Amino acid sequence: MSAHHISIGQIVISLAGRDTGHPYLVIGITGNYVFMADGRERSVKKPKKKNIRHVKANKFIAAALAEKLSQGVVITDEEVRQALANL
Repeated sequence: MSAHHISIGQIVISLAGRDTGHPYLVIGITGNYVFMADGRERSVKKPKKKNIRHVKANKFIAAALAEKLSQGVVITDEEVRQALANL
């Protein structure tokens, strides 16, 4: 899966590592890496960095959060948890 399939605010599922199967919200993308948070183990302030090949894009995008992130607004862990709970 190439980088252009994953966008900020998108929900992804981890495919590799100890967090396999775990849903995350993409809060940043750099080169071949995505920065993800779940609002619990991985907070917005300390996101998980993962190779883009090790995540599976979900068709769901948290539009409100994607909008905030694109404007540089800081989102809260509560908002991330809410977005993941709405799946």
